[in-house]
Amino acid sequence: MSIGHRIGIGFTLMLLVLGLVVAIATIGIWYIVNSAEDLLENNRLRTMLIEREVDHLEWEEDLYLFATEVQIHTLNIPLDSTDCKFGRWLYGPERKLTEAKIPELIPLFKAIEGPHELLHQSAKKIKYTRRNIDHNLPQFFINNALQHALWLGNLAIEIKNRSILDQTQINYENCPLNKWLGSDHGREIIANWPADSANQWSLLRQNHAALHASAQSIMMQIAEDKTNTTEASNNLNSLFIGDIMPKFYKVIESIDILQKTVNSDISGGNQASAIFHTESSPNHMKMQKLFHQIREVVDKNTVTDEKMLMLAWKTLVLIMWVGIISIFLAGLMATRLQRSIVLPLHFLSNQL
Repeated sequence: MSIGHRIGIGFTLMLLVLGLVVAIATIGIWYIVNSAEDLLENNRLRTMLIEREVDHLEWEEDLYLFATEVQIHTLNIPLDSTDCKFGRWLYGPERKLTEAKIPELIPLFKAIEGPHELLHQSAKKIKYTRRNIDHNLPQFFINNALQHALWLGNLAIEIKNRSILDQTQINYENCPLNKWLGSDHGREIIANWPADSANQWSLLRQNHAALHASAQSIMMQIAEDKTNTTEASNNLNSLFIGDIMPKFYKVIESIDILQKTVNSDISGGNQASAIFHTESSPNHMKMQKLFHQIREVVDKNTVTDEKMLMLAWKTLVLIMWVGIISIFLAGLMATRLQRSIVLPLHFLSNQL
């Protein structure tokens, strides 16, 4: 074999070894970069799942307070399962991308849809079951009914005796029932009542005002009429029986209807609490278990820092060994080439 061929073969082998080193380094670095991308993406997924789980914990806390605390009157949480942050992700395109990357998550995501939907349905039930409740209202209505019955009795006595009640007892504006009916608290409660109860509320205010107006009218007649005749007394009694008594019964009837509405609200509040404990909380517990299983699958499919470091070390060691072998082969080839060149030259010089 000629010297030129030997030199060509040597350089070819060196290029092959160099190409092998480059290939090993490229493949190793590619695996490291790809693993790093997977790690970052899975960490983002894991962080997102934790954030959505925390969001639902806060969501459940708001629902619990609304269902159990009478002083909380509004529920400001997404009621539809596709409107909450987790729901938007669960039914969005990002879920499909995640499932394509980690197929093991497909049955878990499918499984979490059920309790998630039931959880939101329970929130809707709670909102529409529970209205603003004042647990003192039943007793308040009872007390006012009794007070107006006593007031009516005193009015009857004053009419019989043709004396005048104190103006503070006659004036509609001074009546505790009227003050409460027109208060902000009263309007806040009625805002969440059904239309028929709201109409009854307005009717109570009208009948109550009319009752006091009739009583005030009779007191004015007593004050103006000093004759004290039997006819005058009969007229006053007729007004009391024919005008005031029917209005009084209308007031009592309206109070009774509103009291039943309040009792229904209290029952609804208890029902809302029951819905939370029997439907909302169990479904949320199922979601938490599934969240935990999803995180476990994500962790299993995530390259850890230790694995990445091990891969980097393996790549480094492999490159070092290939480099050492390359140096050895290069030295061997250089020695053989040197001998191939030097020996013929030495032979020629001896011949000359």
